[in-house]
Amino acid sequence: MWAKQSAIIHNKPYKVEFRTDLDTFRISVFDDRKRQYVLEKELTLTRGIDMISTNLKGFPYGRVIFYPREYGGEGIPTVSSGGKVILKQGKQLRFVIITPVTGRVRVDNVYP
Repeated sequence: MWAKQSAIIHNKPYKVEFRTDLDTFRISVFDDRKRQYVLEKELTLTRGIDMISTNLKGFPYGRVIFYPREYGGEGIPTVSSGGKVILKQGKQLRFVIITPVTGRVRVDNVYP
């Protein structure tokens, strides 16, 4: 959610990469001068929480890009794709669901 809000506030694309092998995610912002994404944050999940899979596109890691209003055509923020990330703690599963087009992010305990 932080990346989506940052894209809107700073009027720049923000990319989130989900690294299931390391239980981390990386947040990068597009730098207009360098014409590439620059790492802003790398966060590791709390010990005991595993990122077990994602169906987000991207190689080698699943990723989503939140675009600010200017990229939405009609002044609407957009997202590169929708999908889900599955987290596990013990026997409990949580599904982080990113809705296509709007980029709505929600967490649910029921498989979508």
